Formats: sequence, C-alpha cells, structure tokens
Amino acid sequence: MSRLLGSGLPGAVLLVVAAIAIAALLKAGPVVGRMLALSREARSQWPTLNDDGREALSRRMAAGMGALCLRITAILIAALGAPLLALWLLDRARLVAFDKVIATSLSPGFLVATTLTGVVLAWIVAHRPAPAVDGWRHRYSRVERLLHVLAFATWPLQVALADIEVVVFARELRGLETKRPVFVAGLPRAGTTLLLQLLEATGEFASYRYRDMPFLLAPMFWRALSPRNRDLVAPQARAHGDGVEIGIESPEAFEEVLWRTFHPERYRNATLPLWGRQVDRDFPEAFRSQMRKLIAIRRTDAPNATRYLSKNNGNIARLAAVAAMFPDAVVLAPYRDPLAHAASLLRQHLNFLELHGRDDFSRRYMEAIGHYDFGANLKPIAFDDTVSGDADFTRLETWLDYWSAAYEHLLSLDQKAIVFISYEALCDAPAATLAALADRVGLAAPGDLTARAGEVWPSRAADEPQVDAASLERARAIQARLDAVALSSSGV
Repeated sequence: MSRLLGSGLPGAVLLVVAAIAIAALLKAGPVVGRMLALSREARSQWPTLNDDGREALSRRMAAGMGALCLRITAILIAALGAPLLALWLLDRARLVAFDKVIATSLSPGFLVATTLTGVVLAWIVAHRPAPAVDGWRHRYSRVERLLHVLAFATWPLQVALADIEVVVFARELRGLETKRPVFVAGLPRAGTTLLLQLLEATGEFASYRYRDMPFLLAPMFWRALSPRNRDLVAPQARAHGDGVEIGIESPEAFEEVLWRTFHPERYRNATLPLWGRQVDRDFPEAFRSQMRKLIAIRRTDAPNATRYLSKNNGNIARLAAVAAMFPDAVVLAPYRDPLAHAASLLRQHLNFLELHGRDDFSRRYMEAIGHYDFGANLKPIAFDDTVSGDADFTRLETWLDYWSAAYEHLLSLDQKAIVFISYEALCDAPAATLAALADRVGLAAPGDLTARAGEVWPSRAADEPQVDAASLERARAIQARLDAVALSSSGV
C-alpha cells in the first residue's frame, strides 16, 4: 500500500475510485433513477390535474423527493467519509501523506481530468453491449476493447482496490475459510478445461468465471458495477476451435494475473522459470483473500460452494510454492498420449499464431490474462536445460520434447501431493474415473460429479506422424511411469 499511495496522485486517484465504488455499492444510481422517475411522473401528470390534484401531487412529490434526497445525501457522506477516514488512518500510520492527497484531489487539473474520465466511463458502462466471452473475432466492440485496455493498465490500482474490498465487504467475507483448495495444473490440451467444468458444475467449488473479467483483482466491486445484461450472453465456441462452448458463467483460468501482479520479475524473459517455495511475503494472504471473495460471490448462487477451484497451467512450474501456501491442497495433473498431445499443442500454437497476427487485441488480451501457452505470447516453462525460448515450436518434435520435460519434472516432485489423471482413461471410462476422482478430491456429494459422466466424449484415435525415434521413446517411457501412478477406478 505504501508504494502505491506514497505520493499525491495515486492516493487521489484511489480516493476517487473508492468513493465511486462505495456510492455504487450503496445503490446511488437507482436512487437517482427513482428521483428522475418521480420528476417525469410529476411533469406528465401536472397538466391534467386541477388545483386540488396539483396540491396533492406536490405533497407526494415533496415527501418522496425529501426521502430520496436524504438517502442520496447519506450515501454521498458515506462515499466520501469512508475513504477520507481510511486515508486519515493511513496518514496516522505514516503510510500516506494526507495533505498531499487532498491537495492533489482539489487541484483544477485533477478535477477536470477525473470529471472527463468519469463521463467517458459512465458512457461506456451505460452503452456497451453484453460482452461476448471469447470475443476478438468481431465480437468485442471498440467500447468493450477500451474497457479491457483500461482494466489491463490498472493492475496496481486493482491491488489497492482489493485491499479496500476486504474492509468494505468484511461482513460478507467473515468466517469464510480456504480449506482444501483444488488446483488443476498440467500442460494445456490435456483435459484441464474439462476437469474444471466438471468439478465446478458440482456446486461445491468457487472459481474465476468470465463474469469476473476484466477487473479480476477486484471481483466484488466489479460484481456491483457490472451491467446486468451480461446474463443474456449466449454460450459461444472458444477460440481454440475444439468445440468447447463457454458462456459468461463459465469457469476459466484467470488466476495467473494474481501471480504475475505480485511477481512481475519472473515474467520478463523468453521462458518462465521454475519456482521454489518462496513467494512475495504479501502474496499468501492476498491469494487467500481472493479465494474468500470468489467463494462469497459464488455462494449467492451455489450455497455449497465452499472450496476454491483453480485451473492454471502455469502452476506446474510452482507446485512447491502451492504446497507451501496450501498444505491441504489437492493438485490434479491430467496428461494424455504424448504424440497426440504434442500434435494438439502444435495445432493450437499455429492457430494462435495466425490469430495474433491478424488481431493484435487478441494477443494483448491473452497476454494480459497471463496465457503464455501459445501463439505470439508463448513463454515456455524452463523445466530443464533443453527448453529454450529460441526453440522452434512450429515443429512437432519440439512440443514432444517439451511434453517429456514437463511430465518428467512433475514425476520428480512429491507424488503424494499430485493426482495424475489419464485423459484417455477419463474419456473411455468416465463413470469409474470420475468416481475415483470424487473420492480423491473429497466431494461432499460424489454423485453430483459421477452424474456428469455422459458429458465426457470418448477419445478419438489420432494419426501417428513420423517423429524422431529417440524423442518418442523417451516420451513413451515417461507415459508408462505416469500410467503406473495415475488415478484408476480403484482410487489408486
């Protein structure tokens, strides 16, 4: 906080944002709307009334407007008073300079800038259509893109808002626990999205959803401010071209934003490093706080959603850190036939290279949410010395060797903390595999997961292209080791 609010301008911006957010939470907009509605009603009725009717209407208007004026005054006092009180307390703690923040807030330049910004943002929120969820292919309007660019440029401010959320929503967050979280982590194209959707559909988990975009680090404020017409968005095929449909309520992998915000130095190179157990000192509590917020939000629709569920492919590089922060976590690591998996990874990489080449917004969008798996944003994880950012990932052999490096790394970790899941076993014996998974995850109602076995399609036989024999032999040996420890219908 001190880094963000030490000077006048950041503190002034945060003061304004906090005031607007609190006013929105206290329903200032609907109150103003009712005042305008009363005024319109009076104007429409006035010409049709006699003197007695006009006097009665005046009394009703005075009483109604008086009550609404008192309410809007109370809201404005709270919206201004709470941030000022917080600012004063931070000043007493020597974390901010109260006088500098107030001086900046009252300066003519800042008042003009915030007024113009407020007008623009109000127009954006009022006029933007319900967003398409996978929407760079002619689906995001210019206004929507502007809103996303604004959100992507304000991660530090969102961190500060995340701290304020803890205070504003203290009652709603009180008592919520972060026990037994589940992390789905593996190379993409191994069934990670399928596992995420199946588990989230049981109603026992809270996960990031497309609804939380684009203000991912302040989900509770965004819940209060986001347009209600987002509920009307029909599911659409995602950009991967794999037939998977996603809607505004679909769970998705947005957690990487949190990791990157607290550890930006780890994302500066062409490859992503392996992590040890150490993380930023403020990160564990920030992570737990984010978990509690998502649980609080999801429980409004799913009362049994008491556990956090993550899908984040990048977590395979930092499972030691995950285990250090959450010793009771369950890690699910899906894998599939290495040759079929490598071919699927290659297809997606080529797909996103083409997409990013013709639409720069799609590239910036994927980069902003921390998706470095494919395309122009590709940052391979340096599982061993063979992985390089200069490698030619348009070759099948490169992906096959990357597969081997990734799963050899996972096999080197404490396997008691990892549940390996064969994608082919899940697809070909879904009922048995899901029953075993429900047991390992510890579901309160296992039947809610096994009942979804019909949603899992059988695996398809894939062509076996010619690849380097040594690379394939290494991959097959690693696959055999995975099969030996993988989840089975007996729960092993």
